Amino acid sequence: MKKQRLFAICAVTAMAALGGCSSGNNYVTKGADISETFPIEARDAGENPQTAASDGPYAVFHTTAGDITALLYPEQAPEMVAYFISLVEQGYYNDIPFDYIDKGNTIQVGSKETEEGAADKSPANEYDDGLHHFPGALAMTGGKADAEKSKFYFVVNQEIPEEQKLVSANLYMNELVRDGSLELNEKNKKSKMSDEEIQEYEDRLNQKIQSISTEGVPEKVQQRYQTAIDTYMQIGGAYYLDYKSTVFGQIIKGLNVAEDLSRVHVDAVKKPKKELLINSIEIKDNLS
Repeated sequence: MKKQRLFAICAVTAMAALGGCSSGNNYVTKGADISETFPIEARDAGENPQTAASDGPYAVFHTTAGDITALLYPEQAPEMVAYFISLVEQGYYNDIPFDYIDKGNTIQVGSKETEEGAADKSPANEYDDGLHHFPGALAMTGGKADAEKSKFYFVVNQEIPEEQKLVSANLYMNELVRDGSLELNEKNKKSKMSDEEIQEYEDRLNQKIQSISTEGVPEKVQQRYQTAIDTYMQIGGAYYLDYKSTVFGQIIKGLNVAEDLSRVHVDAVKKPKKELLINSIEIKDNLS
């Protein structure tokens, strides 16, 4: 528990120093709820911003708002795609609600807390430099509790970042936290570390993260990020979520449906005031 707490402090402190955070847009839910217009017809999402290649399969989400079709990436996120498809085939997502909507940012699908054996076998997060949190991205939340591991979300954020170095710094910070956490866990498995050793390790990681604001991102790392950064600067997205959870799909049709879902009236904890559901999901090898 101590280790998890320190890493949380590390990430929050660095975010404050680098200026990275979620969109935090404050929308006033006045007037008619857009959900009264549902369902709507899905439109083509246009050019796919992801650089990773995939020939399918596809997931078609039948929702109370309309259909959303996403291309999946089994080569880049093989275990997560297999896990998601297995849940779909169990009917796990049938009639499951959208339980959290961060307006103009992400829309999240809930989980069945009482479903036995469905969400307790989720794989570790998988990351690929060709998959990012661009508008239309489909990602698994990566929560620690079993019930959270089956939650997924769509990105609808189209806010353009203020500057490139903000994106670069946040991506690098997330990678450092991810890699540091994995390394610490491996060290602990091989040889049980004392509290003092853990503290020393985490202090060094904190120092490395804090140095981003003064020393910047290493050139080789910057070059690896550059294509993604350029895309974020053109179309926006939730760059601060990269390397924190697994992107395993991209909306190719129905992004307009996801965008309208993100505009519904929500309560104080960002739960839709009107129940909105994933009625069912189809997995297709092709769309012909």
